[in-house]
Amino acid sequence: MAQLGVRPARSRWGGLGRRAAMAALAVGAVTASAGGVASATSTGARAAHAKRAGAPGSLKHLLPASIRRAGVIDVGGAEQNPPILYLNISGSKLTGVNYWLSNAMASLLGVKFKWISVQFSGLIPALQANRIEMIFSSMDDTAVREQVVTFVDYMQDGATFQVATGNPKHVNGLNDSLCGLTVSALQGSLQVGLLQSQSSACTSSGKPAITLLEYADVAEARLAVQVGKAEAFFGSLASDLLYQTRQPNVFSVAPGPVYGKVPLAIGVPKGDMQLAKAIRAAIVELIHNGTYANDLKRFDLQSAQFKPGQVVITGA
Repeated sequence: MAQLGVRPARSRWGGLGRRAAMAALAVGAVTASAGGVASATSTGARAAHAKRAGAPGSLKHLLPASIRRAGVIDVGGAEQNPPILYLNISGSKLTGVNYWLSNAMASLLGVKFKWISVQFSGLIPALQANRIEMIFSSMDDTAVREQVVTFVDYMQDGATFQVATGNPKHVNGLNDSLCGLTVSALQGSLQVGLLQSQSSACTSSGKPAITLLEYADVAEARLAVQVGKAEAFFGSLASDLLYQTRQPNVFSVAPGPVYGKVPLAIGVPKGDMQLAKAIRAAIVELIHNGTYANDLKRFDLQSAQFKPGQVVITGA
């Protein structure tokens, strides 16, 4: 059987200059057309947003004593995945739906969220090594991950194929239309396993394998399509739709079903039910007071909204 071509990740988080450059290449056009999203981290916006969210500190008593004393939660995130979490066009400030939600959550919990940049594939190891106390990135809740992480589900997502405008290679799903093509994906994501299985199906039927380019950075994985290094990027539905809407001359979402429809989730150390329950209470309160709906609408994510009953804890 032919082997699936895999190129290892070649990017790493460096200084602000590197992140700024990637932000300008990959999210500049999105941010510039996002109707004020780039200013999400201004002092005035944060203050108004926190005020909307409810009484500051009203849920602090739910947190573990160690976090209450410290007044800070160390939060890990991969920062190049619009509209979930990304750097603004200058590369100096965070924005995205997770960042806006985090401001309101921090207000309710009476603590600060200290953001720590971690590549996606390193988020769970960082949590297990106590480098961070919470994962708030574009991480799906899966049975495999639940073995090592406790999750709080907060939003719906799935996976689609993003291609160059016009879909010149006629990609139409996770099927034989991918055989012989080069496809990029985020290192450590569910999409990698799905592509590996499809590549095996290709070779079993006598067709060429998929060449898989794995990247540690979503921006670079998507850029591979833009510059012609890959024919498709297998990424997040929310992110792919955003780019199709705001850069229609560059990207399209290929026809076909949405794969792996699972919840996005906030991760905490395995078995830390007190922290998980506090986070769940904060998300549910934001749903009740309208902040959650407003923040998802800001990033065109209305279809991903959860109702309170869908905000559940898994992997306990």
